[in-house]
Amino acid sequence: MDPLLPEGRRGETLSRKAIWIAASTPGVTSVLVGMRRPEYVDDVLAVIEWPPLPNADAVYEAVATTNE
Repeated sequence: MDPLLPEGRRGETLSRKAIWIAASTPGVTSVLVGMRRPEYVDDVLAVIEWPPLPNADAVYEAVATTNE
């Protein structure tokens, strides 16, 4: 999925990238995440500030194709 993300976001944690992609998906208005630990909250709070990923659908397609 990294090649489909802006270069500045490729080094982020997998959880941040997953939350960002899910939140950027057309039709998705909220993303539920576990908040058992303060680190989980910090991950989500960082992503809230990011602009939406313009090609979230392309990431889903690439992952689906890779897993076939």
